[in-house]
Amino acid sequence: MAARRVVRHYLVLASAADLAAMGDRMRLAAHDDVVRSKAQELGKTAFAALDAERHNLVGVLAMASERELFAEVWQLCEALWPYFLNRKHLRDWTATTRLGVAAARAAGDPAAEARMRSQLARALSEQGSFDDAEEELRQAAELADRGGDPRLTASVAEFTGKLHRDRGDHDRAVPHLRRALRIFTEIGRTRGAAIQRHAIAQALHLSGDHEGALAEAGLALAAFEELDADPRNVGNVQLTRATVLAAVDRPEEALTALRSAVELLEQADAVQLQARAVELMAELDAERAAAHLATAAALYLRAGDDESADRLRSPRSPAP
Repeated sequence: MAARRVVRHYLVLASAADLAAMGDRMRLAAHDDVVRSKAQELGKTAFAALDAERHNLVGVLAMASERELFAEVWQLCEALWPYFLNRKHLRDWTATTRLGVAAARAAGDPAAEARMRSQLARALSEQGSFDDAEEELRQAAELADRGGDPRLTASVAEFTGKLHRDRGDHDRAVPHLRRALRIFTEIGRTRGAAIQRHAIAQALHLSGDHEGALAEAGLALAAFEELDADPRNVGNVQLTRATVLAAVDRPEEALTALRSAVELLEQADAVQLQARAVELMAELDAERAAAHLATAAALYLRAGDDESADRLRSPRSPAP
């Protein structure tokens, strides 16, 4: 069947890009030798390969949904998660993940449905639709509890904690994140536990507990560095450390952390995070502020975040 072959081609591409870019993250779908070989071939060009095929991927997902290739639809959505997380094509992200939810439900796969609803919640949260995101996560939690997979339970708790963090409800965020940390630690998922520590650090910083944030970020950084070959997460933690250090008036330490963050995030092709790091550099390095802002705007454009790019390119009011 020609349609199934086309879907398989793009599923291999997306899965290989996911594996090449993110390594040992939690996934429900399994990778075969074809995917692993393709991942080695893509290497650091993983997201660039998906940039070139984004419109085709969206079209193939719609076609697969119409032809009721339900397993392939949700697996494609799962594989595209890191791409959309790093490239903010929010309309495509939301539309395709809704197809993933419907496909997982039609397939009668509660674990996949929980995963898809969690991913949809993040896409909605990125657009400020927090109430809708919370409802998706409520349903995801029920599905995850029914399935009995501790990885999935922890993942839904993580998504829920990050939702509350992003909407500014930090007191509600931390208990969910600490629950996820406890579960990931108990089942030996070092990477998952480190991600929770980083998210806890971000929530503590936003709540005003800067010392607590630096402590948690330090633990996350140590864990990620032990895992090796994880430049995106190490760079992301360095960005959080820099943000906290800038907030407590330690600009030189913040700049040192930012330089490390920018280098690592560039290696990982984490363009959105790299743009945030360069934008923060502009606030701390007055002599090169204009150059940093221009670089950050270009990076935001590359990430598909036109709003942030326009914000940086708009004339700024002079300081009083």
